[in-house]
Amino acid sequence: PKAVLFIVIDTLRADHLGCYGYTLGLTPNLDGIARHSILFENAIATSSWTRASVASMFTSRFPTSNGCITRDDRLAEDAVT
Repeated sequence: PKAVLFIVIDTLRADHLGCYGYTLGLTPNLDGIARHSILFENAIATSSWTRASVASMFTSRFPTSNGCITRDDRLAEDAVT
């Protein structure tokens, strides 16, 4: 069976990762994972801030639907993830 591994890093710029062409070699471990994985070159976040984006990744729902819109919002206890 195939596995899915989410690596979630807040405020990391793709243009500073070797797997996206950065040449200073600052991210050898992430670059190694990328070499043996599917690398997404065009992805769009559902929100400009972390909590709403992560909630969307794990619920497959937009922030307006999963309830994580404001700073104090949390996923509902019965949210399917």
